[in-house]
Amino acid sequence: MTDPVLQVVDPEADKVVYTLRINGQQFAPKVFHPGRYTIRVGSQPDDMKKLTDLKSRPEKGAETVTVQF
Repeated sequence: MTDPVLQVVDPEADKVVYTLRINGQQFAPKVFHPGRYTIRVGSQPDDMKKLTDLKSRPEKGAETVTVQF
């Protein structure tokens, strides 16, 4: 999918950290605090893939997750 919407959610606080439309097919989400996060990605609110319990990493490129649509 090209240019999907990506949403970062802090499940502990039960709040959306941010939502944006990425440019292209790759993106490295940034977070402001260490922890575990939920990522939603897709084109429409009812057609979003949900990735749960993703741990933040201090270094760029530490882990890659591929989402198939």
